Amino acid sequence: DQFNLQHYDITKMSPNLLGLLPEKIWGFLLSRNVKLLPKILSDSKPLEWYGNINATSTAAEAEEYGSLISKNNSKGSVKIVNTGTIDKYSSLWGNCEITHSGKRFLKPYLPLNNTIINNRRRQMYMSPKIVFAKMAKECEALLDLDGEYASINTNCFYSPNSETELEFVGAFCNSKLFMFIYELFFKALRMSGGYYQFQAPQLRVIPLKEISKPKQRHFVELVRKIVMTKKRDPNADTSTPERQIDKMVYKLYDLTPEEIAIVEGEA
Repeated sequence: DQFNLQHYDITKMSPNLLGLLPEKIWGFLLSRNVKLLPKILSDSKPLEWYGNINATSTAAEAEEYGSLISKNNSKGSVKIVNTGTIDKYSSLWGNCEITHSGKRFLKPYLPLNNTIINNRRRQMYMSPKIVFAKMAKECEALLDLDGEYASINTNCFYSPNSETELEFVGAFCNSKLFMFIYELFFKALRMSGGYYQFQAPQLRVIPLKEISKPKQRHFVELVRKIVMTKKRDPNADTSTPERQIDKMVYKLYDLTPEEIAIVEGEA
C-alpha cells in the first residue's frame, strides 16, 4: 500500500528535458518545483544564445595577471575586481580590498598594455559586460556598462547580439526568478554553507525569455538607475527598483500569484 501512486505527486515532463543540462544532469526532475519549468522554457532561449559567456581568466592566467596588480593608475590600466568585490549590479572597488599573494589593494589596477595579457582577454576586459561573482549564495552580477573593469577568476557575459540589451540580461541575472531557476537546475551542486559556483557551463543554459528590443527599454531604464545610484553610493538602497524588476520578470514569464509565491519561497 505504501507504493500506491495516490500517495505521490506525479508530474509528466518531456523527454527532451533529459538533455537540457550539461553532463546530462537529471536531478532537477525530482524537484516539486519542476512543474514550473515548461512555462519558464516557453519562448525562451539559453543565455548563451544572447551573447558570449566565458571565464575571465584561466587559473594560470589568474596567477600571471594577479602578479601585475598595482595601486598605480598608469596609462593603459583599468580597475580590476574579483569575486569578493562584485555585488549585485555594482562593484565594491575602492570600498573593499582585494588580496593577492599576501598583498592588499583597496583600489587595484591591471595594466592591459603588458605583453602577458593576450588580445582576447584585453578586448574582453575593455568591453561592456556582466561579471559574475564565481561563488555566492545568490547570483551577484556586476553591470560593467562602460568596460572599465578587468576581472580574474570569474565569469562574464559580453558581446550581446544585436537584438539584446546588456541591461536586460543583467536585470534577469540579478532577479529572483534567475536564482530560482539556477537553484532548480543545480541545487545538487550547492557547496557547504549554501554557496553556489556560477560557472560558464551552468550560466550558458539558463533560459531567458526572448522579447523585442523596444520591450526591453523599461528594464534598461531601471538598471541604469540602479547602476548610477550604486556608483554614487555602493551602500545605497535600491530595493525598490530591484523589486520592480522582479515584478517585470514575473510578468514576462506570465507567472500567477501562486507561482510567484513558489519562486519567492513563500509556498
